[in-house]
Amino acid sequence: MAQKGEEDKMNIRPIKREDLAQVAEFEKEISVISFGGEAVTVLEFHQRKLEKAIPREGKACSFWSWKARWPAGYG
Repeated sequence: MAQKGEEDKMNIRPIKREDLAQVAEFEKEISVISFGGEAVTVLEFHQRKLEKAIPREGKACSFWSWKARWPAGYG
């Protein structure tokens, strides 16, 4: 059982190649929320964008999660 406040604990770490598919899905969802009908919903677009960020991950791109709130199969 999680201790009080632990369910809201955030894990921040550099993004890895094995994260790309999952993070691209999040990026697509954020795009739909932000831009509605004008959103870019092509996963490959978001994956390519994230792949470009990996070499400079220490400067601009981190992976975050609230593991306790992820649906089954994530995290």
